[in-house]
This record gives sequence, C-alpha cells and structure tokens, in this order.
Amino acid sequence: MKKFSTLSECFLKAKRQAISLFALLFAVLSSQVAHAQLNYVAVACADPYVVIANQPGSTYLGSGDDVVFTNIALPFNFTLYTTTYTTVNIGTNGFIVLNPGTNRGFGNATLPTAIAGAALYPFWDDLDADPLVVAGSGVYTRVDGTAPNRIFTIEWWRIGHFNMAAGTGDITFQVRLFENGNRVQFKYQDVEFDGPHVGFNNGLSATIGLEDVVATPRPFTLVGFNTASVTNGQCIEFVLPQACTPIAGPTLNFNTSPGLCAATATIALPTFNPPGCANGVTVGLRYSLNGGPFVNVTLPAANITITVPKGSNVITWQTFVISSGATAGVATQIINVNDNEPPKLNCPQNIIVNLGPGECCRNITWPEPTATDNCPFLQGPFQLNTINLGGNAGSVGGMVFFNINNTSGQPIVITALGMNISAATLVNIYTKAGTHVGFETNPAAWTLAGTANANTGPFSGPFPGNGTITPAIVTTPSGGLTLGPGLWGIALHTPTAQNNYTNGNGANQTYSDANITINLGSAANTLWGAPFTPRVWNGFVRYQIGGNAQIIQTAGPANGSSFCKEDSPFTIRYQVADAAGNTATCSFTITVNPFPNPTQVLTCNNNVQVSLDQNCSAFVNADQVLEGGPYKCYNDYVVEVDKTMPFGNGPWIRISQGPNFPGFGAPTPLGPDDVGKTYQVRVTDPATGQRCWGTITIEDKLPPVLSCQEAFVPCNDKTKDSAEPFEPCADPLTVLPAAPLFTINTANNGNAVGGMVFFNITNLTGLPLEITSIGMNISGPTVVNIYARPGTHVGFETNVGAWTLVGTADGTVGPFSGAFPGNGTITP
Repeated sequence: MKKFSTLSECFLKAKRQAISLFALLFAVLSSQVAHAQLNYVAVACADPYVVIANQPGSTYLGSGDDVVFTNIALPFNFTLYTTTYTTVNIGTNGFIVLNPGTNRGFGNATLPTAIAGAALYPFWDDLDADPLVVAGSGVYTRVDGTAPNRIFTIEWWRIGHFNMAAGTGDITFQVRLFENGNRVQFKYQDVEFDGPHVGFNNGLSATIGLEDVVATPRPFTLVGFNTASVTNGQCIEFVLPQACTPIAGPTLNFNTSPGLCAATATIALPTFNPPGCANGVTVGLRYSLNGGPFVNVTLPAANITITVPKGSNVITWQTFVISSGATAGVATQIINVNDNEPPKLNCPQNIIVNLGPGECCRNITWPEPTATDNCPFLQGPFQLNTINLGGNAGSVGGMVFFNINNTSGQPIVITALGMNISAATLVNIYTKAGTHVGFETNPAAWTLAGTANANTGPFSGPFPGNGTITPAIVTTPSGGLTLGPGLWGIALHTPTAQNNYTNGNGANQTYSDANITINLGSAANTLWGAPFTPRVWNGFVRYQIGGNAQIIQTAGPANGSSFCKEDSPFTIRYQVADAAGNTATCSFTITVNPFPNPTQVLTCNNNVQVSLDQNCSAFVNADQVLEGGPYKCYNDYVVEVDKTMPFGNGPWIRISQGPNFPGFGAPTPLGPDDVGKTYQVRVTDPATGQRCWGTITIEDKLPPVLSCQEAFVPCNDKTKDSAEPFEPCADPLTVLPAAPLFTINTANNGNAVGGMVFFNITNLTGLPLEITSIGMNISGPTVVNIYARPGTHVGFETNVGAWTLVGTADGTVGPFSGAFPGNGTITP
C-alpha cells in the first residue's frame, strides 16, 4: 500500500487517484533577475543510444517500487549550475537528487518544486522496476572514458509503470554526465508502455527537466509536465549559456510629448560585462517595457527610441543566446515620464443681454466650459493593501476571489495588483457585476477583463512563502482596468504560480479607504474549481479615480443666477487641474444693458389694493402702481404715500424697495396700522423728476392659523392632588409610533440552533407599550417565540413555570447575518 501525500488546502491524494492538471510545455522556461543564476537551455543532440544494462563494466544498483539508492559516489566532481557535487541519490521513479537533498517520491510535480536539493528529472513518474516481470529490470550505472573526459551514465532499463505486470510494457532511458564541460544529456531508447498503461506514454504523466537548489527565484528548465514531450530515440542536452550581464544606465526623466500622455524617449543601450559580449552575432539584446513583450534590438546600436507612458516605468534589459533564445543576463532601468502640459479649458463667448420693459435683472444660463488634456483626468494613484501573512495556499493554476465595492461615485482604473505568489506568472483578471459569492464555479458569469504581468520578482516563493508582495502591472487593457461605481466580483487566475493567502476569521476580511472597499473572499485549486471559503487574498489594489474633468468656477455668479444691470458687467472665471497638478483657466463677460428709450410720461393707477404678507407687512414697488409704458427698470422709480389728510402735501413716506436715491429716505413697509386705510400714492423718476399720483388701499386677506398642542394623560392614574378615583383606560388605545431602540450588531459569540436569549425591558413612559417588531442577529429563517414575565429574567432562565408565551414574531424573510461569526446583518 502506498503512502498519502499532504498538499496545500489539506487534501489527500491517493496513489491511484487520477490527477488532472493543466500542463504547459516550454522550450525554455526560466525565471531570472539581475545577476541571478542562468538557466540551462534544452537543445537537441544526435548521440546514438547505447544500452549499458547487463554489459561488462556496468553496475546494477537494483530494482523495486519507490526505491531510492542513496549516496552513490560520482566518479568525478560534477558541477550543476554553480554547485559541485560528489554523490547523488537515484530513484527508481526516474529522478536524480544531488546531495544534500531529499527524496522526490512517486508523485511528480511541475517545476520549480518546493522540495530541497538540486535534481535531474529524465522521467519522473510513478515507475516500477520488477525483475519478476522482466528479468534484469532496474537501475544501472557505468563509467566510460578516462580523465578528464569521463562520462557517467545512469540507466533505467525496462522499467514499468506502477503496477508493473505482464503485458503492461516498459521503458528505457538514461542520464549522461560529462566530466569535460559539466554537460548533461537525457537519452530515450523507448518511452512507450503497452496495454492498459499506454496512457502514460511519452511522458503523459511525467515531469522532464532539471532544477537548482531552492532559491527565490529557483532556477529550472522544464521540458514537459504531464505532456507527450519525449519520443523514442530522442536525445536532449542541457547547455548553460555563457553569462553576459547588461549594466543599465541611471534613472531617466522625460516630459510628455505635446498632445500625448507619453514621452518619445531616446534611451541609451546598457553596457555589458564582459564588455562587448552582446555582439548581435552570438549574443543579442532585447527589452521589455513594464512587463510587456520583449523586443529585439538590432546590434550594433547606441540607443533605442520608444514611446513611454506617463508615470514610473520599468525597462527590463535582457541579453540572450541568439541560437537558443536563452536569457544570458538581466538588468532593469527606471524611466520616469512627467506630465508638464497644462489642460485646455474652453469657455463660452461673451454674453450681452438687453433687458425688456420694466426688467431690472434676468436669470442667465450658458453652456458649461469643456476641458481637454493630453492625459486622462485621473486622480491618484491610490493603493489599498490587504495583508501578507499567508498561512495557506492553493495549487499552481488556481484562483482567488474577492469583491471590490467602488463607493467613489466615479469609475476607478486599476493599474496594478499586489500578489503573494510562488513564482512568475501572468494574472488573468476576471470580473462580474455584483458579488463573487456563489459564482466561483460558473465561468459563464465572468468576463476576462484584463491581464497583469507578475513575471518580475522578487516572489514570496512556494507555500508557505515569505510574505513578499509582487507587483503585477495591468497590461491589458492598456492604461488599466476600469470598474464603474458599485459592487464588483474579482477573480484572479495564476496559470504558473501558487497563490499564498490567509484563512478568513471575519475581522481580517474587509479593507477600506475613502473610495473602495475590498471584501474577502475565497480560493480554488483549479480554474473555476470548488472554492475554499473564507480566504483572504494577500496583496494590494493600486488604482486611480477617473471621470470627467473637475471644472471649478472661481469668479462671478453661478450659472442660472439673476444678473442685474446695476452690477454689470460681470466676469465669469473657471479653473481646471489635471492629475499632475497642471492648471488652466478661462473667463468670459456678461453685460446686462437697461431697456432702451423708455417712456418719460408716468401714469399711475388710481385704485391700487395692497395685501399684507404673512409677516403683516408689505412694500409697494412701481410695477404695482404704474400702468401704460413702456417703462425702464421698475426699481429705478420711487413709490411714496401720504398718510395724512389733506392728501397731497405730505409728509411723503417711501414704501418701495430699490437703490438708495438721495432725498427720498429709506424704504418703510406698510404694516398692521395701515390695514383698511386708503392713502395717496405717487411714483417719481429720480432721474427726470417726472411724477404721477393715485390712491392705494391696504388689506389683510390672510386668515389666522390656529395651532393646538397635543397632550397625553396616562390611563389608570391620577394627579397627586386629585381626590378622584382611578379611571379605566379607554378602549381602543391610541398607539403612538416611536423610533426603534437599537443595541449592537458586533457579535463575537453564538449559540446552537434552537437556543434562547434573555434580557430585561423597563417601561419608563407611564403608558402601555406595544412591541411591533424585534431585530434579530440570526443565522437563518425562523419563527421567534416571545416569552415574558413581570420583573427581571435573572435567576428564572431555567424555570419554565415563571414564563408566559405572549406572542410570536416572523423572522423568515432575510437578509440574515449567517452562521457564526455572521456578518452583523439585523433581520426584522
């Protein structure tokens, strides 16, 4: 019986359990940073296969299932990557671990693994060498040649797949280590099984490649993982490229080009160590901007001219072996592009208004100004972090889910995501309107909205990781991923990396700033696989706030206001700022002209009735008295009354509002003493001295308003000095609604289904209370039985006889807080 292997998310994988994993085949799969260890390159070789099993001079190590032959001495010192080894461990399952290291077991995995020790994997699979099925089946070694040109060969001869039996077939392959040049060859005579085991042919369930010791990043070369990656007679040689290190120049600063939110930047090529090693013949140079595709540089050259977007940008320079494409060296350079171009603000043309007869002012509206800029009107960037504590992890190719609630009222543009991941990967970003909860296994509910590049480390590493958060720059859509206001479900898929995340406990699942809230979350080991929940995504969201330009009026009355001729002309001024702080202003004028050529002859109405307002007062303006016309602005006339008999000789009291005219005194309103009286009235044009006369009568036409105050007397009560007996309550009662009385909703404990809660209510009103609703922090729908007793509940919780079932409440309509710890929702 085989042993079980413990994997992340605590699931057990049995020996015979079928494993369905997403396999990727790379000619070269590498992960490097500047000055990091180079990766081997897998190239084809033509050496013929020579069997060493059962030959004179060969050593038979043995056979068996899951057997490891330990501390096998190498005939010469052998260097893999940068470490020299003298002994190896050889497993019947088709692997070699260079000491010190650990066993690889029967269950293969993609590269890089998280297992200690450098290793070679010619055919890492669940193999079985059974001499009872094929005589001589097993592992052999042999040394050929003389120093310094010896060759050490390890051969797996006629090895079956578990459980090897007659008719299942066998395979034969070998590893050759060369003393001269530390070369490595994988050679395959036969990689096809028979009968029921043909599904394992050609490496369909095997890992083929090699890896160095555990590091961040860990150097490795993967030929195939669970794919048909090898064939009969194939020879693969692993070549370590010669180092050629680019030395990037200093940080460069550019300004945006006119009309563009980017700079046309001319950037000097890096120098090289050793000098001249990137010659364009054997070693080339390529670059990537912000994690985008690499572009080859035609050498010789002194510089490149490229378009670089606004902001802080990273150019990754790589030297590479032209014949194989293998990376020989890496360096990075920062390119900053500043936006110093102000926006353009367009105001409407100047406005001229000619007033009509009697008009003094006019409400004026105009088209709002418009703004344009070389860059979008975005504010920020802002960054909202979650945590980096790890503690759990998914499989390579898994997913994490969470919600983003955009409460800013504007679109946000996500430009980068922080990722707690094991290795380099592209991040596929899926979105959906509304929550992710309940849709984790429904791909039709999601839209692939963008991708982010997380191929540039450092990385946290395989589970448990070290908490490093790797920036993943959003490359698609260009400029970032836009989310409108509201709730959005987010799903992040990492095809070539594990996600390290944290188990949720309620308190660690929500993160907010002034614009967005992140609610976490769940995770799955496969694309749209069954989710584990709650899980807290480790990382950050870096974003900007989008939307229209924020144009601010800095001078003049507001649009639609009343504009009066006496204050004309008016200057209306606006200002706008872009995301970089550059500003622009514009202005226009509004001129209000008086009515031209008004009549100079004034005609007064001889019977004007004036009603007092709700404050029992009234001013009388010229438009209420004059008739005929056309007149100029009515505020340019003065209205006066003579309250003293005989009328006509004063004193005259001004009762009109308007400008202060010398010799006419301050306006005085009519009041309650004037009700029912008739006065002589006159209207004067102070500019010409022209007048007319008439009469006015003052009235009060508004009825009085009667206000009654409510008063409440408790039933079954009497005042302390009353000798009257108690009166019974009237029936039916008058029910007075009251505001709800809340406790809290921050639960940190819970009881079992069918439990009870107790509390006291003290009625201080002196009146009966009618309870109409109770708010409940409950896990799901229920009917609530309500028991009551006079006095305190304390000490009576277990005494059924002390209580009366006085009512029930319907708590079957959600939403609900959910099972402990709940989310704090209070259900009516």
